[in-house]
Amino acid sequence: MWIERVRAAFLKILCVTAVAALGLPVAGMAQEGQYRSKILLTPNEGDWSRGAGLSIDELEQQLGSIQEAYAKSSAGRHLARHYVERKEYDKAIDYYRQALAAEGLSNVANREMLRELSQVYLLKKDYTAAAQALQQLLAIDLVPEITDFLLSARAQHHLGRYAEVVATLDGIQKAGLAMDESQMRQALALYYHAGAFAQCEVLLARLLESQPDDAQSWHLLASVYLQQNKKQQALDQLALARDKQVPFSERDILLLASLHAANNNPYGAAEVLENALSAKEIAQDATTYRRLFEFWLQAREQEKAGQALQQAARLSGDIELYLYLAQLQMEQQAYEAMHQTMLGACAKQLPEKYVGRANLLLGVSQLKLGDEAGARRSFINATLIGGVNAQAGQWLRFMNGPPATEDETRRIVGICHGPNDKRLEPGEALL
Repeated sequence: MWIERVRAAFLKILCVTAVAALGLPVAGMAQEGQYRSKILLTPNEGDWSRGAGLSIDELEQQLGSIQEAYAKSSAGRHLARHYVERKEYDKAIDYYRQALAAEGLSNVANREMLRELSQVYLLKKDYTAAAQALQQLLAIDLVPEITDFLLSARAQHHLGRYAEVVATLDGIQKAGLAMDESQMRQALALYYHAGAFAQCEVLLARLLESQPDDAQSWHLLASVYLQQNKKQQALDQLALARDKQVPFSERDILLLASLHAANNNPYGAAEVLENALSAKEIAQDATTYRRLFEFWLQAREQEKAGQALQQAARLSGDIELYLYLAQLQMEQQAYEAMHQTMLGACAKQLPEKYVGRANLLLGVSQLKLGDEAGARRSFINATLIGGVNAQAGQWLRFMNGPPATEDETRRIVGICHGPNDKRLEPGEALL
């Protein structure tokens, strides 16, 4: 019968278009896994011979004269589905309303019509009307269906009514309904966007029970803990996932390291990064090595901190990192390494703001290695620029060498130089 063909086409069109209309993505799910509204049409409309033998135009003309409630509701529903297929949604809505107002069908059929009507409203982005239709649907005295709760929660989400989203989804558990995996993920996305993180914990725990190898759920549960500032639980979750060899992205590895540090375990943070660097799981760049340096320094592992900082300085060419490394090596009394660091730092012309500090550190390394003449000139250079001139003066007094000549105070001459200074090559004699 042509009525059945229209019905089948209607079902197909709504199932396909509902995904785009409902729009809220579920994290990590493929496009085909997103929410699909399920329109379960009543398979039998009864022996409705009046509608079966009429064209659409004839049926519209005669609808107003139909008195019998069942026939009026059935005809209205048939016309509504016809206009949904044609994407004439305003007409479809009008006929759905007439069919419902006639009160000629059972609660089961009315629920189906309200479900279809709500989806038409969603296609039109009339979320207020969709929410009202779904509230009316859920008020019908029938065992509720999970899809209706989810659809209602989505309509409320579009309206920004997050408290109603949570209350609607909580109704699933209150009704004693058991969600399948797809439904749990839909509810999870809605709960998460609504800020109901305690409910997210429950759903994620269930998902991990059934799918213990699902990396998305492991990482999302850690995120849920962090949203509630439960740093220790987030760390425990990620550490367990790492032990179970759940796939980790670079971002996940960095998060795990940061959580160790946030929970007062910088040594553990450094180990996570160092192991990931060795396994080439994360970028071997200056930023990563600088972070590794900071963790080792917090853990009071001076030697390892220095090695990481040396890598960071080498990879970035950042003069500030070179100077920080030289300072660290000075504290460790590693003067030869300190001197080599300063030679590397001063291999090129320095920004003016670093010239004084560089000469001061270079002078210390020279003095400790027995190059008193070079150290004296470096300290004199450092006195010519503000910032470290007082410290440089103290080192000069400590050396008890001859005071600076007028010519030596005219400008900086040395290995560590700025734009307006005279450069000397390492080993070049001072004039």
